Amino acid sequence: MPDFTPLKHPGALPEERRFRERVRRDAFPITFEALLPKGANVGPRLEEIARLECLPHLAAINTPNNPSARVRVDPAAVGHLILDLGVDVLPHVTCRDDTLPGIQRWLFGAHVLGIRNVVVMTGDHPKEGDYPEEKRVDSVNAIELIAGIKQFLAKGLLIPDVTGATARRYMNRFAPPKPPQSIDPLHFFTGGVLIPWRNQEESYMRAKLEAGADFFQTQITWEAETSLDFIAAAEARGLLTGEVPILVGTSPFKSTRTLDFLKHNIPNVKVPPNVEARLRGARNVAEESVQVCVETGLALRDGARDRGLKTKVGLHVMPMNETRLGDEVVTRIVKELRA
Repeated sequence: MPDFTPLKHPGALPEERRFRERVRRDAFPITFEALLPKGANVGPRLEEIARLECLPHLAAINTPNNPSARVRVDPAAVGHLILDLGVDVLPHVTCRDDTLPGIQRWLFGAHVLGIRNVVVMTGDHPKEGDYPEEKRVDSVNAIELIAGIKQFLAKGLLIPDVTGATARRYMNRFAPPKPPQSIDPLHFFTGGVLIPWRNQEESYMRAKLEAGADFFQTQITWEAETSLDFIAAAEARGLLTGEVPILVGTSPFKSTRTLDFLKHNIPNVKVPPNVEARLRGARNVAEESVQVCVETGLALRDGARDRGLKTKVGLHVMPMNETRLGDEVVTRIVKELRA
């Protein structure tokens, strides 16, 4: 069992256990994306999370929002319960599924439940999910939603309406409030998605930083150098000054079938050819994938230090498919990286 006492009041995390503090204080912060159940029976999953040996060493647990567009329990509701285990949570909020009023309703409810962090993302396309014929909503894009949270809700204003029917990057389509609709300010430590190997990613990162992003988590990779090169170049250009942490995503998985799914169905997953060959040639793919994740984490940790980067670099572990496998693996990865 964890070596700490669960809190008596859900949502009442001490400041020193908040992600904002942990990501600043931990030498190499690690977050873990917990697969959430389908339906409302969350008790068994909470018990599994509570038994994680590495729980005190995690900076936070991500609770995804219908990953791969497949229906699962609400990330803020479960996040509220995870807080009582003494670890902070990073619920995902997507542009895919809801209107601007609906997104704000969700944010209000998350805040009521003690949630103080969110990760903003576009959201996987419905074609891979439970309702492939559903249309995306996308009334705002991820950059605009970060701006809405940081530049409006945080200042005690509802996010204004937007002009134009289609969300487009680089455009601030927020109309002036008519008249300004005041609320009690909502403060979220707000993250965005970063994909260092994507074309024009520096422009996307700049826009998210200008919108107010407080940290980034990247898409899945099993290679450290591209992310470190990207961070070093951004620091040299003055875009990153050491104030915004970046947690690089990696994923352990069970079989080459999952590797194929990641490679062909999840956008912007980086599979280096040498790593793909190594995994396809392994006798035990699950074990080899864990080792690759550990090596990626070590290369990130040591590479950031050896390069003298100002940016706090960490690891975001996103296990695929099997809950039990993911829970076992994250503890192994954390132990290796804390050795």
